[in-house]
Amino acid sequence: MTDVPTSRLRLHAIDAAEGERIVARTAGPTDAWADDFPFEGDVGAVGSFLRATATHGEQRPFGFYRITRLSDERAIGGIGFKGQPIGGTAEIGYGLAPSARGQGYAAEAVMALLSMAADHGLIRMIADTTLDNIASQRTLTRAGFGLVRTDAELHHYEVLLNGSTAWSAAFLRSPRRILEATLAASVLGGTPSLLNALAHGGGRGAWRYGLDATRAIGSLAPPGRRSIVAGAGAHAAISLVAGQAFGRFLPRRHSILWAAGGGAVMGLVGVGIIGRRFPAIRELALGPQIADNIAFGVIFAVVADRRGNP
Repeated sequence: MTDVPTSRLRLHAIDAAEGERIVARTAGPTDAWADDFPFEGDVGAVGSFLRATATHGEQRPFGFYRITRLSDERAIGGIGFKGQPIGGTAEIGYGLAPSARGQGYAAEAVMALLSMAADHGLIRMIADTTLDNIASQRTLTRAGFGLVRTDAELHHYEVLLNGSTAWSAAFLRSPRRILEATLAASVLGGTPSLLNALAHGGGRGAWRYGLDATRAIGSLAPPGRRSIVAGAGAHAAISLVAGQAFGRFLPRRHSILWAAGGGAVMGLVGVGIIGRRFPAIRELALGPQIADNIAFGVIFAVVADRRGNP
C-alpha cells in the first residue's frame, strides 16, 4: 500500500503483523514509536482492525493507518476506518498519543485521509465524538466536517467528498491562522524597503521614506490624492486581500518557497505594472518594493504554517 503523506506526517496502512505488535505494545526491530505510543485508543482501534481482518480478510485501503511524525520518524497515533464503506460512505476514527496533542496533527491526518477516500471513490465520511471532547470537535470542524445531530452521548459529524477534498488537504488553513499571518506580514513586509532607505539615508531617510510610501499608497484610493490616512487604509485593504489569497491558494508543502514566488509575482504585477500607472507609486524604487512583496509572502508562510493548531 502507498503511504499517504502530508507536510508533517506520513500515514501508513498497517498489516496484521504490525497490528499484533501494536496491540501487544511490543515494538519490532523496524518500529519507531513515541514513548507514549500506543495509547489505549490505538490498542482498541487496532484490535477492531485485527478482528475485521480475521473475519472478512484484507481491510486495506480502508483499514488502520499508523501516523508517523516526519521530524523524528516516530509513530504518534493512528487513524482509520471503522469498517468497509457502504454505499460510498465510511466512518473514521483517530487518536494521538498525549505527547503529540495540541500540534494540529489530528486535523492534518484527517484531511489527508479524506483526500485518499475521495481518490477511492467515496462520497461521504462520518465521525462522532463525545459531548465533552472539545479538541476532537475542533479537529473535525477544521477538517471540513459539519455537525449533523447530537444525542445523549455523542455529537455526529459528516462531510461530503468531492473534487475540493484533495485541495483542502493540501491548502486548508484556519481563518485565525490566516488573520495572524496577514497581520504579521502587513506589519513586517515593508522591512526590505525600510532597510534600503536606512542604508542610504539613515534614520531620517527611513522615516521620510515610510511617510512618502504610505502617502503614495493613498493615491490608489479615490480621489487619488497622497494621504497618510488613505495610505494606511489602502495598505490594510491590500494586505487583507493578499492574505486571503495566500491563505486559500498557497500550498502547505514547501509553503515558504511558494510564498516567495507568489510575492515576487504580486510585486511585479501590482507594483511593476499596475502601480506604474500612478505617479506617486512610480516615484518609489521598484526593487525594494518587489522585495517587500516577497517578504510579505515569506512572513505569511512562516506564521501561517508554524507548528501548533492550524
